[in-house]
Amino acid sequence: MAKNYQSKQAIWWYTKEIFLYPMLNRALRLTEIDIILKIAFFIKDLHQELEQLHSKEFPRTSSNKPFTVYRGQCVSEVDMEKIRETKGGLIAFTNFLSTSKQREVSMNFALLSLRKNPSEVGILYVMNINPRKATTAFASIDSVSALKGEDEVLFSMNSIFRIGDITKAKEHERLYEVNLTLTNEDDKGLRKLTNHIRKTNYPTENPWFRLGFLVKKMGHTDKAKEIFQTLLDQTDDDEAKSTIYFELATAYCANGDHKEALALYAKQLLIQRKLFSPDHIFLAPTYHNVGKVYYDLGDYTKALDYYKKALEIRKKSLPPNDPDLGVSYNNIAGIYEKMHDNKSFLEYSKKALEIGKRSLPSNDPDLAKTYGNIGLQHYNTGNYPEAMEYYNKTLEIQEKSLTPYHPDLAMCYNNIAGVHHAMGDNKSALECMEKAHEIRKKSLRPNHPDMGMSYNNIGYVYEQMGNYLKARSNYQTAVDIAKKSLPPNHDFRRIWVMNLERVNNK
Repeated sequence: MAKNYQSKQAIWWYTKEIFLYPMLNRALRLTEIDIILKIAFFIKDLHQELEQLHSKEFPRTSSNKPFTVYRGQCVSEVDMEKIRETKGGLIAFTNFLSTSKQREVSMNFALLSLRKNPSEVGILYVMNINPRKATTAFASIDSVSALKGEDEVLFSMNSIFRIGDITKAKEHERLYEVNLTLTNEDDKGLRKLTNHIRKTNYPTENPWFRLGFLVKKMGHTDKAKEIFQTLLDQTDDDEAKSTIYFELATAYCANGDHKEALALYAKQLLIQRKLFSPDHIFLAPTYHNVGKVYYDLGDYTKALDYYKKALEIRKKSLPPNDPDLGVSYNNIAGIYEKMHDNKSFLEYSKKALEIGKRSLPSNDPDLAKTYGNIGLQHYNTGNYPEAMEYYNKTLEIQEKSLTPYHPDLAMCYNNIAGVHHAMGDNKSALECMEKAHEIRKKSLRPNHPDMGMSYNNIGYVYEQMGNYLKARSNYQTAVDIAKKSLPPNHDFRRIWVMNLERVNNK
């Protein structure tokens, strides 16, 4: 392919190469970063060719009529149940989406998939398209496709539909017709969601910046560091450097390298103080993240100082219900929890929750963090049923909005495990801790402090269950990690050493 490939023939290659389209769509669907980086050039070419075909086929000045396309496929029972539960809501396809104007073509594909996967559920998507107000690029590709006669319409990545009626198909007992309508500019639910996404995702138009940010947000921090370091080496522009230092610092912090993160934030602040006034809104995220580093290091006084610097700037520059203010209130609440100042903790948590409910989508990760903080307060005061209720709200949001191996999901399982343990259910506690541990093993480096926390917590439950051999092994691993990743005076390091010494005396 590499020898003969031309960027203007991306759709032809997509439909011609039997290995290419399943590999590409699997990578996009499952966020397989290594593959996405290797074929990023092809993804860009394919999207651009689709946009060009779309603008020719559906010019804005034309009165294009609505039409229907079909797609047949199989899904698991679990995914089918999620579709049923989301009726009336939105469904997004992160991959390129092949459809046909011929119902029979898609129905045959669904039936063939069912024969190959008898334990799954067949779906015939009936997709209603209004080209006049569509927000996604799509086009008929028969004229440029390597496969003729399928009347294929190809949609670009991230097409979003609203789910309508779901009915059982007569062709097979395990086949359903699911009506979808392509969202458009007038869809208020979509507009609220996309406006929030645009605000929270990387604002630059540079595709490599955006890819690096997306990769980091999904938890692939090592790959993100590679992308941002390459960008840093290629620029002399101070504003670009400032932004890259910020992204690199957050990636290092996520990997537990707090010293390098602080050094990068310091470089960014030097540039920002040269370019902007002391209370410019651009400084707020930097101060906020420096506070997060000190929080992770257990220096809560310095963390509170930097968090409050960020909050003061945001209060001067942002409207009262801006989500960034909610983030500031939320994290300051977390500091007060560590300082055992329950009055201040509740004050700031409630402010964060009020803002979150007014300004964030119901499944936003920042809202999940606020619920988690309130759950923690209930846990600390011994109100375990209330704590479990808020932690379950956190988990419900995070399972919908985060990747399966995101570190925040691990922390939520860890917190739920703590409630189970406090209520005397060590078996359930251990199950949740093991879930948290598996997520961390896939998303964090082996010596990350959160890995130490997992080993310590699992060791503690084994100790309570009388299995001192497994308790000792886990405690020892936690202490070994602490010696490599935490300062000598850190609370966690001190507690983990104390736990190991206690079980050694049993």
